[in-house]
Amino acid sequence: GWQRRVLAAGRVTLSVFHGDVAEGLADLQTRQQQPVDAWFLDGFAPDRNPDMWRPDLFTRIADMSRAQSSVTTFTAVGQVRRDLQSAGFTMRRVDQRPHKRESLAGRLMGKPARQPIIPPKRVSVVGGGIAAASTARHLAEQGIGVDLIAPTGLADGASQITSAVCHGRLLGDRSAAADLRAQAFLYSTAYLRQAVGFDGHGVLQVQGPTMDARKLGRISTAYDASNPAQGWVDACTPEQAYQRSGFRPQGDSLWFAQAGAIDLAATTRALVDHPGIEPLTRPTAQDQPEVWCTADAILQVSGCEHLEISTIHGQLDVYRHATNIRAPIVGNGYFVPGAGEITLGATYEYSPWSTARARAHNLDANRPYLNDADLGPAARSIKAARAVSSDRTPIIGPLGDLWLNLAHGSMGATTAPLGAAVIASRLLGWISPVNPAVETVLDPDRFARRQARRGRRHGR
Repeated sequence: GWQRRVLAAGRVTLSVFHGDVAEGLADLQTRQQQPVDAWFLDGFAPDRNPDMWRPDLFTRIADMSRAQSSVTTFTAVGQVRRDLQSAGFTMRRVDQRPHKRESLAGRLMGKPARQPIIPPKRVSVVGGGIAAASTARHLAEQGIGVDLIAPTGLADGASQITSAVCHGRLLGDRSAAADLRAQAFLYSTAYLRQAVGFDGHGVLQVQGPTMDARKLGRISTAYDASNPAQGWVDACTPEQAYQRSGFRPQGDSLWFAQAGAIDLAATTRALVDHPGIEPLTRPTAQDQPEVWCTADAILQVSGCEHLEISTIHGQLDVYRHATNIRAPIVGNGYFVPGAGEITLGATYEYSPWSTARARAHNLDANRPYLNDADLGPAARSIKAARAVSSDRTPIIGPLGDLWLNLAHGSMGATTAPLGAAVIASRLLGWISPVNPAVETVLDPDRFARRQARRGRRHGR
């Protein structure tokens, strides 16, 4: 399916489809609204890869083009030239010596072309956390002005956390939800690497109460983690884990080389620091699209009351303590080493706990990484609330006249930037960066469809 990367500080957006060219073009034809300006066809020689050079594919290409869109190919085979001409392109041969004798180039002339859509000039983004900041930045990088309306200020809620962990949270079941997590991790770690506040030097995932050896093995198999050439998630023996992180787990583990710790507050503020983004405390315009990134506050907005969102409270605790562990560890809670301090987390409270109870929980969950050390009193604790949907999947996409990018739960560092890319792409008329099945899983209308079948279910 699709993978998306943003390069050169937003000036280049690269989407790559892994799979059969006919399937990729069919999806592009369905979901890409903007016409394509230029086509570069390079699918090996036609006699070696005939499925790449079928006449019906050239018809699809013409259908996605505008008047005067260009096409060029490395090949000068006569049948390719005739098939492109039949699709509506006026073709000519191009002298390519001394590299090769000839190639083909042409322009679409012979049929009505797809008309471009006009993106909005300005958009309102409501919210002050990582989802709002990511959405605002994605839009601003594409030349769309943003009114960022943050009534309670920037880096509020869960985005105030200074030692979060950005890692895969993978599933091994080949579902659309599993695709979402893999795509979100790969996209967001690449995107956030360009931002302030992300320390992407790797994260170790060990076995724990919710990740036993069987589940970890299923993830390892699904993503070929034992293959050294695979490159982004590696299966580790205890000794390999120790060499990478400074911690030797009891069993096998997974190493995410591109993952890391993230200062969500610093990253949120850095993303908003763009000349195309104007931070506001209240709306000033009404006649422009609105993207809401407001956690459970969306339930107070007319037409959104049916969304199944709950608030889950949590606490992190910071201790002044040196450690030989060099990388964050997730599995039984999470452990983030820093300069002379460690962060332990995080609780998952359906109703708020006392600070003392939450600290005891975090200490107990992270005991394997502490080597029986007496940490003394906590230097500070951070309490925040997460918005979680009833199916534990973010809510991303249009709902009536609004656009939503919210309910990221504990995965905001990875799913919020991908959600921003989905929103920006659809407002611009581009194909979404996620596969169609993932787009369906994220769809805000999914709750209304389910409630029509079985009634309302609360977020818990």
